[in-house]
Amino acid sequence: MRQFQLPYIVAIRSNHGVLMPKGQRVRYNRRHAYDQPLAERPTQRRYIREIIFGQRRPIRYYQITKGSTDHPDRADSWFIMTNLAGDVLLSVGRQYTLRT
Repeated sequence: MRQFQLPYIVAIRSNHGVLMPKGQRVRYNRRHAYDQPLAERPTQRRYIREIIFGQRRPIRYYQITKGSTDHPDRADSWFIMTNLAGDVLLSVGRQYTLRT
């Protein structure tokens, strides 16, 4: 997809590795609430936060959860990776729903 310069949002596993220069750290930004429209079910409240590995890069990582706690249950969390540009924090969760 990078070769054809296509925008994407993909699911990744929680153990997905990211290479970082030595001495850099992983930052978990604060969670933002948004309402997730669901097909054939009522809208649900979800929370999304960006995970930054070292420095912010064109490929960005997010964690989406059903709960607002700092340590959500793994069954209620999923991770996504995207190359969408700009301020996509709240739109990326809604756009990811289009996968179904």
